[in-house]
Amino acid sequence: MRKFILTNALGNTWNLNEIETFLHDIKGLGQEHKVTYVQLGTKFIKEKDLLLQKSITGKIRFYSYAEYRTFSLFIQHKPLSLMYESDGKYNIKISIDKLEKEELETGGLYCQITIKSLGTFYKTVVAENMKEQVAAGKTYPYAYPYTYYDYSNGEVVIDSDSVLESSTKINIFGPCTNPSYIHMVNGVRKASGKLNATIPEGHKLVIDCISVPYSIKEFTLENALVKDLYEKSDFSTERFLMLEYGKNRITFSHESSEKMKISVEGAIEYESV
Repeated sequence: MRKFILTNALGNTWNLNEIETFLHDIKGLGQEHKVTYVQLGTKFIKEKDLLLQKSITGKIRFYSYAEYRTFSLFIQHKPLSLMYESDGKYNIKISIDKLEKEELETGGLYCQITIKSLGTFYKTVVAENMKEQVAAGKTYPYAYPYTYYDYSNGEVVIDSDSVLESSTKINIFGPCTNPSYIHMVNGVRKASGKLNATIPEGHKLVIDCISVPYSIKEFTLENALVKDLYEKSDFSTERFLMLEYGKNRITFSHESSEKMKISVEGAIEYESV
């Protein structure tokens, strides 16, 4: 059965599959392109192909005015994201542009909702080389399906089944000195990155192009910001890695003797799911 779950800026979730607030009559989950062509004789050449913003519509049944008001307060904490589960779990960043309020009738309030996409659907995968952490097991929110790859060296692999470029967040755990990395796709070198800095034990370097604006920062393991390291990066390298279709292999090294501990999060994007 399909599921829809909203998450607001506070990290709170709202289940749109419950009897009290059930989302139904949903349209707009597919994909649409704005395409222009140039005609050459009897042939047509595609000139421009743009993926249009999704407009997802439906109705939510609220059992009471109080439930409607609680939901209205919930969605005021922006930004919002929507988790959609069908054959898998996918997320999409959204804006709720319209929520109509109807009169209470038999069975509840049937309110029209219009949701605009702020990007594409994506699924989150994580590749890491920290064997002891994989063995111990981890728990994550239901909205984020994680996949683990275990390697003994400074290397991780993410297989992408999407033709869309997909953002990454690289976590390099201290201690490490002047870390660098190379991104290969199906055996072809695509990009690299390097940072001229020392990350101590108990801290991590995060190279993030999932969030906007992109950033290169040092954090504690509890995610407290230590400092911005963007200016310490090697600007002759790309630094921010985008996953492509196929096997994405990222190899890491640094100028210290300690074994590197790495975790790479990928947000694999899809036109439709």
